[in-house]
Amino acid sequence: MDSDDPDRPPALPPRAEGVGGAVAAGAVLMVGARFVLRFLSIFSLAILARLLTPADYGLIALALVVLGLLEVLTNLELTSALIRKPGITAAEYDTAFTLSALRGTLSAAVVAGLALPYAAFTGEVGVAAVLVWLALVPLIDGLRNPRFVRFEKALSYRREITVLFAARVGGAAATVGFAFLWRDHWALVAGALVERSIWCAMTYVFVPQRPGLSLSAWREFVAFGGWLTGAGIVNFLNYKADTLIIGRELGTATLGQYNMGDQMATMATNQLAAPLSRTIYSGLASLAHDRARLTAAYYKAQAGVLAVVLPIGLGSALAAHEIVVVVAGPPWLAAVPVVQFIAPVIAVGLMTSGVQAIVMVEGQTRTLFWRSLFLLGIRLPAIVLGIWALGLMGVIYARVFSSLVQTGVNLEIARRLTGGGFFTPFRAAWRSLVAGGALAGAMLAAGAALPAAPLGFAAALTGLGVKLGAGGLAYGVVHLGLWQAAGRPDGVERKLGDLVRRIIRRRGPR
Repeated sequence: MDSDDPDRPPALPPRAEGVGGAVAAGAVLMVGARFVLRFLSIFSLAILARLLTPADYGLIALALVVLGLLEVLTNLELTSALIRKPGITAAEYDTAFTLSALRGTLSAAVVAGLALPYAAFTGEVGVAAVLVWLALVPLIDGLRNPRFVRFEKALSYRREITVLFAARVGGAAATVGFAFLWRDHWALVAGALVERSIWCAMTYVFVPQRPGLSLSAWREFVAFGGWLTGAGIVNFLNYKADTLIIGRELGTATLGQYNMGDQMATMATNQLAAPLSRTIYSGLASLAHDRARLTAAYYKAQAGVLAVVLPIGLGSALAAHEIVVVVAGPPWLAAVPVVQFIAPVIAVGLMTSGVQAIVMVEGQTRTLFWRSLFLLGIRLPAIVLGIWALGLMGVIYARVFSSLVQTGVNLEIARRLTGGGFFTPFRAAWRSLVAGGALAGAMLAAGAALPAAPLGFAAALTGLGVKLGAGGLAYGVVHLGLWQAAGRPDGVERKLGDLVRRIIRRRGPR
């Protein structure tokens, strides 16, 4: 069968650094875009936290448990399957679209049907109406144009970033606007629907060709996505069990505080995991038949990821109080411990964010299912025991413990697949680890010179600026100093320098 020419993978570069560099460059580009969006999100979150209540956020968090569960139950990883293929036929595109549309329709129907039973189970009557409207989310997502994946296959992220910006900015603007009008959780619902609608529409703006209806290649997608779907279901239970348990046992107000803290803790770390993993996967997929180059590109990409997310996670933890006061205000101070404990653990865990990518490239998706099942057996009992013994803090401790276990499991999987050592990813990123220690020391020293626990916006903003400024300066100086001392090896420092030089040349005199 003939393949669409635009979907053929780019010719492999002659050296391992070629694709590794492309992966790192793509990761840097996606991270940069996410940073800008994070600032926009912080701005909108600061407004919403002052217009809505913890109970509003808790109600939405409860509703998203059902929505997310249905999404993973029906997820066949269609995009990942398309990226992995060296060439894609029109029939395969049409099959991917048909399966996606069917999945969205089924999910929407089930979410709406579960609205009343779920409301009775949680004891929150208002969650039923929210679920009926949120049922439109999977329906809209299921209609996206599958041909949009051709840009990701070619490691070209400009269009995806454009779509991301349009959707997130449009959704945030709608949410804030509706929050001013309604002053309740319906603003969050409306904003989510606007964001998903923009995203879907933009995939057709960049690829006007409309997909057809076909199921001729369904067996290929089911064979690839089956184990990934199972892993996704178990992962979902891993990461949403705390939401359901807190909401049921401690109430939506406490859940809202926890959810707000979790958003702040993961705002610039875990939120980058998905785009970074996709960037790594797209690059590694082109090296699937060259183990040496695959391994080299994997470790280089992982070192780049840690260099970016580690200072964010440490900085968020060491300035948690100031962040919560500035972004959300004193009424949300119960969220501070969540940020302090979760942010650094998530950042270190992202050291192994590319494990799923390399497992999928190797076609060993069954490994992901068994990994997720094992971690569920660790995390769920820990959360139940934690909330029984210590309430909300017990859940936080359980998350820290289970996240560290997950990092260890991922390191072992990477060791087996790459043939490297258990701590090889950390050795590859040693400059970031040392610079992270310098960041922590500088922030602690700066904090010691500031008034304790500021509650006012101005004082908190000043403290935040001083701490982040000191930490960021220490991290950058030490990182670059170590790079120079090591002989300026190829790494994230060089990629960032190349990117800055390209930007300067493009904006220079013509």
